[in-house]
Formats: sequence, structure tokens, C-alpha cells
Amino acid sequence: MKTAIGIRFYSSSPEELQRLKKTVGQIVEFAVFVLIAVKDDNRKGVLPEINSWGLEKVVAVSAGNQEKFVPILNFMVKYIYSKHFDNVFFVSAEITLTEKIYQKLLGLIDDRTLVAGAALAGHKFNVGENKGTGETVPWNTLAVWNLKYLARTGFPLAGEAPYDESFAGLEEIGACAVLQKLYSNLKIKLVDVGSVDWNIGDLDSDRIAAHIRKLESKQQRAQKQMEFLDLPAPSVEHLEV
Repeated sequence: MKTAIGIRFYSSSPEELQRLKKTVGQIVEFAVFVLIAVKDDNRKGVLPEINSWGLEKVVAVSAGNQEKFVPILNFMVKYIYSKHFDNVFFVSAEITLTEKIYQKLLGLIDDRTLVAGAALAGHKFNVGENKGTGETVPWNTLAVWNLKYLARTGFPLAGEAPYDESFAGLEEIGACAVLQKLYSNLKIKLVDVGSVDWNIGDLDSDRIAAHIRKLESKQQRAQKQMEFLDLPAPSVEHLEV
């Protein structure tokens, strides 16, 4: 199976570019392709900077002036699927993705699995079958999706919270609910992969506070999204491997 890495990048600060460079530099040691989608209103100087790194496996593209979450993700899904990849592995620029974690999650993707994601700080992990909530579904912080299924629907607009943009995000639960409804017995997996390093130590206090608020609000955002979709919560399998 061919797998592409997908990274969203919204900033243009030199500090965050250096963090991205470190993350990508580690990933290209084992990945075959990395797509970095850069939001238009922040891209001044960003694309030339990334291209100047000279990393052959890396493509940085402008994703247009997209909204917060769903459009840029679906842009990446379409781009990567059009290049004939089987999977998209989303990674946050703040995450240290090791080859061990990469291979562990990728090894859990099969013909009846939609997504396999790493259990992270903020998840409620309980081995076995779990009701899908904001704290039990995989997050695109570190998760690999099977494009056989995801490319058919993309991430639903519900993840952009058209009813109230303050609830935007946690787009994963909508995709899981819709696709599990369409394809019975489709597996959604949250995996204990051990410790995952976050490169957020040098973020300013405002960014760290925003990161904490985002984690704390996942449950409420997921609940609002499921009410909007009017679908049953997906079933999520928690695994230790």
C-alpha cells in the first residue's frame, strides 16, 4: 500500500517554520511522500522557504484561503488520492512521528479499517469497543486513513460547524459516523502506541493556552456535531499492540 503524509500549516513565523522543518526532516527518513498544505492568507514567503529545504519527497502547495478545518483537509484528500495513494497519514506539525509509530499504525490498516490513530494526551483510552466521542475517536493530530473509503465522502461539512463556528473542529467523528453508517462493520481504531512527543515547549503562552482549550473542548464539539448530523455515534475499537 502506498501512503502519503499530510501536514496542514497555518503559520508563517520563523519559529514555527523551523519546527515544521524538524518534523518533516525526520519523516522523510522513512516516508515516500509528504504533502504540506499551506493556507493562502499565511503563505507569504512560506512556500519558497519550504521549497528551499531541498527535500525531494516533500511537496508544499497553497490550499487557498480555506476555512478552519474541513476544506483544507478535503483538499489534501483529493490531492493525495489523485496521485494514486492508498492512505493518507495526517500529522500535526507539532508531533514527532517516529518510524516505529508510523509502521505500527499503518500495520493496522486493512480492507475493513477506515482509520487507525494514536492515543494521545486528552484521549480516554479503554481497551475494547467504545462509543465514539470527542475523547475516544482518533484525531488527525496523528492518524492514518484508508482512502478507499475516505475519498468517497471526505470529511463532512459538519466538522466546520456551519450552525455555530465556535464548535468547528473534531472533523474526525463526523467522517467516522457517516462512513460506518454507509459501510457496516467498518473498523475505527485508537491505538496505544506508547509515548508521543509534542514539540510545543517553545510555543508562546497564548498558543499553549489555545492548545489546552482545544483539547478541553473536544467533547462538546463532538456532541454538537453528532446532533447536527443526526447519526448514531460510531463504534471505536481501542487496541494495545
